[in-house]
Amino acid sequence: MRSILVSLLWAWIYTTPGISFAKVLPSIKIANVPATVERISLAISDPELSSELKQMGGDHSYHISFGQITETQFTNLKVHFRKDNLNYNPKKSYTLLDFLPSKMQALMHLRLETGTRSPQELIDNPAFTSNVTRDGKVEVHSTTNCWGTAWELIRDPSANSPFIAFMTGYRNIMNYFEVPRSGMSQVKERDSIFGDLLLVFANPDRDSQLQHAAVVIGSGYFFERTDSGSATFFRIVNEKDMTGRIAKKFEEFHDFTGNIQKVTITKRFFNFSQPLPDPVGGFSAQHMLLDELQEYIVYVPHSPSRQTVTVFAQPRIGGGEEVSLYDITPFKIRINESGMGEIDPGSKGADRFKKALTNDSQCNIFLS
Repeated sequence: MRSILVSLLWAWIYTTPGISFAKVLPSIKIANVPATVERISLAISDPELSSELKQMGGDHSYHISFGQITETQFTNLKVHFRKDNLNYNPKKSYTLLDFLPSKMQALMHLRLETGTRSPQELIDNPAFTSNVTRDGKVEVHSTTNCWGTAWELIRDPSANSPFIAFMTGYRNIMNYFEVPRSGMSQVKERDSIFGDLLLVFANPDRDSQLQHAAVVIGSGYFFERTDSGSATFFRIVNEKDMTGRIAKKFEEFHDFTGNIQKVTITKRFFNFSQPLPDPVGGFSAQHMLLDELQEYIVYVPHSPSRQTVTVFAQPRIGGGEEVSLYDITPFKIRINESGMGEIDPGSKGADRFKKALTNDSQCNIFLS
């Protein structure tokens, strides 16, 4: 009887969508401490979102384990990850998650469903026609993308401030990084350290050179959110995951003559010795400095909207721009009884964060 039940269990595991065995990869070293790496699956029970997730290559992450380590190795990892408030336990089997800052712990393997509202003051607004509903209301969305995520995790990775979900266009990002700033320096890849920013570019590209952003973990691994949609997770990836996905996007890139044109993927790493500004002060409609967006910002009411929304403009096929409004949404982070960071369930909109249907080497399964 027991053997039959076991057989049925394995049959269920093999045939259930989204459940697969972790793939063990070559071992690595972080802070000179050996670690094992397992590729784990990430899935969503909703068929439409699941299809979107697989299409963008966001259906996996990595479980990095250090196992039982010496006190010297423990200290090396604490220094690498700047994790001061952690005490050594010789009997504990440590993983990467133990050493990550609270915000990364809180976001790991969650996805954020996009929120939408239609404020009364933006009814029949002529500037945002691409966002107008059938009843004439303008929709304001709430989410974050790859560089919004990276920005927040570099700005303050601790639980001392909320994780702020925001969206801003690539022109705003590049406007910030192309200007020399105190405390910001571009570094070589070999000199990058935990917490540095990676920007990935595709050259040439008629619309946007900046394609992706992520935060350096170490030994070729990064923390990212793949995209801004409801199907995308916060996760650990390696360089091949990111550059491969971008290269595939441009497999049949054509120039203006119609010929297939080779696209080169390039990377730039940035280190910050001073905190990045709060998204409200850096990217809200109230403080946005790009002249080309002012024609849209004038239609956003001054109070309180201009301090709580961003204006996102991107080229539209056939000419012109598609302009959207996004809320700047804070989510509180708290420390749970295990000492791990997590999204505070009492924070407004916290129920929009959903866990992955996944498996790790211990066969832990979480339903989304």
